[in-house]
Amino acid sequence: MRKAAVSSIVAIILGYLGTVFGAEIMNWPQLGPILAIVVMGAAIITSLEKDK
Repeated sequence: MRKAAVSSIVAIILGYLGTVFGAEIMNWPQLGPILAIVVMGAAIITSLEKDK
């Protein structure tokens, strides 16, 4: 449960920062949701690999 909470918090923070910096610096405002999806996908894959 703790790992899920940490992953969610990291996804929210990176999503926000990706949206802010992606829109300001790279003119790519969709970067935030992409980063959040990547973080949660990595957390899911890591937890599935550890269960094997």
